[in-house]
Amino acid sequence: MGDIVSQRWSDFFDLKQTSTVAEYVAAARVAGAAADALAALPYVRADHIYVAGHSVGGTLTMLAAMSSGRFRAAASFSGSPDQRRWGAGQPE
Repeated sequence: MGDIVSQRWSDFFDLKQTSTVAEYVAAARVAGAAADALAALPYVRADHIYVAGHSVGGTLTMLAAMSSGRFRAAASFSGSPDQRRWGAGQPE
């Protein structure tokens, strides 16, 4: 089970600030699947799974927390809650 999650996660490991919204949503779903896989392990307390990230990972953290009820808490450090507004201020 862990190999499947690792393989799927690696597809999104290199998210950049230029990634599409669809890529972020897909990565958030993979994070939720990873949490589900962790929760199934006998030595993991399923009600104590947390998610955290910085910058692009912070944005992914917010999406993962909103799209899955699996996480007890989430900590986003310098994530962007509004990618459209953020992107409007960036040079092309």
